[in-house]
Amino acid sequence: VDFVEDNDGRTTGTGKFDLSAADSIIDSPPHNKEYFRNHLIFLENYWSKVTNGKLIVKGEVLDSVIHLTQKMQHYSSPRSSNTFAETGNLVQDTWQLVDSLNPGIQFSQYNSFCIFHAGAGRDIDLVSVYGYDPTPFDIPSIYLGLKNLQTIFGSGYQGVSVDSGNFFIENSMVLPETENRKLQAIGGTALLQLGINGLLAGTFGSYLGLPDLFNTKTGKSGIGRFGLMDGQSMFSWSGLFPPEPSAWEKYYLEKIFDKKGIKLGILKIIDVPPGETIANIPAVGLTTDLDTIYRVPVSAREYFLIENRNRDAMRNGSTVTMQYNGQTIQKYFPRDTTNYNAFDQGAIFGVVTDIDEFDWSLPGGVTKEGIFYDGGILVWHIDE
Repeated sequence: VDFVEDNDGRTTGTGKFDLSAADSIIDSPPHNKEYFRNHLIFLENYWSKVTNGKLIVKGEVLDSVIHLTQKMQHYSSPRSSNTFAETGNLVQDTWQLVDSLNPGIQFSQYNSFCIFHAGAGRDIDLVSVYGYDPTPFDIPSIYLGLKNLQTIFGSGYQGVSVDSGNFFIENSMVLPETENRKLQAIGGTALLQLGINGLLAGTFGSYLGLPDLFNTKTGKSGIGRFGLMDGQSMFSWSGLFPPEPSAWEKYYLEKIFDKKGIKLGILKIIDVPPGETIANIPAVGLTTDLDTIYRVPVSAREYFLIENRNRDAMRNGSTVTMQYNGQTIQKYFPRDTTNYNAFDQGAIFGVVTDIDEFDWSLPGGVTKEGIFYDGGILVWHIDE
C-alpha cells in the first residue's frame, strides 16, 4: 500500500514506493512486485531451513499497489501508544480496499496476512543519533493479531470483514518497503543501509506465537544475537539474515503446535538424568533431521536447555544468494572478510533470498590473535 503523496519531512519518503533504477545497495530499488516476492522467498527459505523442512511457508503478492486515501502520518501510532490504534486503522482500511478492488480473492485459503507499505519503518533508534526523532510519523513495524485488533476495535471484533462478510482477517504484519534512510552527517548525508529480511522473519515468528524476547517498552535487548525474537537478531548483519531461533524458541514453537494438535517435530529433546553425564551434541544446522537439545530439570517448573550453535557447522564457508536487477547472483565467502562481516556488508546488494547457514549471523569473528572463533555451547536457563 502507498499513501497520499506529501513532502512532510517528519516521514521518510513521499508516501510513494521507490521505483527508481537499481543501485548496488542492500534492498535496492525498484521496490515493485518482484522485490516483495523476493523477500517472501527469503521468508520461505528461512523457516524451511530452521525447521528442517517441517514448516513450509508459501506467500503471494498482489499484482498492483493499493492506494490509501490518507497521508502516512494518519496511520502512525505514537511511541507512547499502548493500542496502536492508528496502525490498526491501516490494517482495516487496507483490507477493505483490497476486498473492494479484488472481489475474486479467496481470502480463506490464506493463514497469515502482510501489508508492505511505502516508506521506512519507525524501528531504528534515531534519538541516540540526533537527540530527537526526525521522522516521528513513520509507521512502526508490528504484528497485530486478533486480540490486538479487539483492543482497538472492541471485544466483539471478529477481524476485518471481507468477501461479503464470509471471512474475517484476524491478523496482519505491517512492514515497510525498506529500512534504508539518509542520515544527516557532517559534510552532507550518509545512507544507512538496513534490510527488512530479519524484521520479516521475526514478525512472522510473532504470527506463529513466539513472544518478543526484548523489552518492548524500551527496545533493550534480551537474548541478543542468539535467537530470532530480539531486535539485535532481526537487524543482525544489517537485517540481511537473522540467526536460527534459539533452542527455547524452537521448544516453545513445538508446544504451540502441540496445543493445535499438530506434531511439528523439529527437535530431539533429551532429558539428562541426575548424576554425571557425558553428552555429544551435534551443532544446529549440521543435521538434516531433528535438532538435538538437552533438557536438565532443576525443579517442577525450572530447567536448563543446552544446545550447540556454530556459525559454520558444515565447515564450508558462507554462500549467499541475492536477487538484483532481475538476476540471481551467488557469492561465496570462506570466512568473515572485508565487506562481509557483522559490521560491514559492502559486498552484498539487492535482496538476499537465501544463505546456506543462517547461524553465520551469530556473534563471532576473528580474535586479536587472528584466530577464527565461530560457536559453542549455549545454555538457556528457563523458569516457567
